Amino acid sequence: MKLTGDRYEALCADLDDALRALVAPLECDPALWTRRPARRPTAWSAGGHVAHLALCLEDARAGLERALDRLRAGALPPPPRRGPLEALFVRIAVQGGRLPRGGRTSPAFEPPAQATREDVLARLAREGRRHRALGLALAPSDRDRLWAPNPFRTSWHYRLPEMVRMHAVHARHHAALVRDIAAG
Repeated sequence: MKLTGDRYEALCADLDDALRALVAPLECDPALWTRRPARRPTAWSAGGHVAHLALCLEDARAGLERALDRLRAGALPPPPRRGPLEALFVRIAVQGGRLPRGGRTSPAFEPPAQATREDVLARLAREGRRHRALGLALAPSDRDRLWAPNPFRTSWHYRLPEMVRMHAVHARHHAALVRDIAAG
């Protein structure tokens, strides 16, 4: 799928599909929310993976909204050039849809200890809708011009279509981890 502003609705539909795949096991088995991997009892619970995603979407959306204010004011510069490592990551992870396991997240994106299922699922759904609305309010060319720092590596960046695609890849990555927890 092309990661351009004119493909934004399809990218949002892909994100919606990925978020549904993430929460589907938890809707079938609400007790899965607190279950952790059998071989790694200190790892995140299935619900922790969903809470992590909600935090990531919230942070990215806030960054995009700040950038949108700058874009509307004519103060957002063009996206910075990508170095070789960033370009490789975008090609493999964002375009290719492959995110390796075992990475560490920033403490800002660690799931809170007391996140309730209802609150997290509502936040996740709301953030998906907010990403969609943010881009649909823009012309395709403005979607391509809008960019914000990568929430995990702030010296890197994503354009809006890339950000939405990365969220879908990230959600599928965590959906696989949730399925592994469910399988025991």
